[in-house]
Amino acid sequence: MEYLIKDIIIRIITVLALFIFLFTNTSGNTHGSANREEPGEVFSLLENSLNSGDISSWTKYISSQTYLSLSNGESGYFSASQAYYILQDFFKNYKVISFKFRSVNDIENPYGIAALTYEFRNRRVTAQVFVSLTKSGNNWQISQFTVK
Repeated sequence: MEYLIKDIIIRIITVLALFIFLFTNTSGNTHGSANREEPGEVFSLLENSLNSGDISSWTKYISSQTYLSLSNGESGYFSASQAYYILQDFFKNYKVISFKFRSVNDIENPYGIAALTYEFRNRRVTAQVFVSLTKSGNNWQISQFTVK
């Protein structure tokens, strides 16, 4: 009987230790380990992916409540999935020719100001883009994306 009680206690402690190990290694990391970049790295990824025409590589950085204001008139607060589809549609219609951050502040409240040149209806248009990041747990997420 005493052996059975010790065996049960050891199993409970093992399960608790495993639970604690798994919980501490996944808490605050809802988007995977790839989302642990510093703000400057997020801005760099955003710049590279927009220039390559692939927004899917940075959409994991869109926060759950993102403010969008786009030159096509679309604006407001959107969930991450809504923002993804709105941005996907925007960049499908407004083909990026070049995207370059002119100014980046990656201290405290990170933001970047970029020049965007895109083609729309056979016309080249240059716009200014403002992107701000907020910290969510250990991860930086895009909280605002404005194209004017």
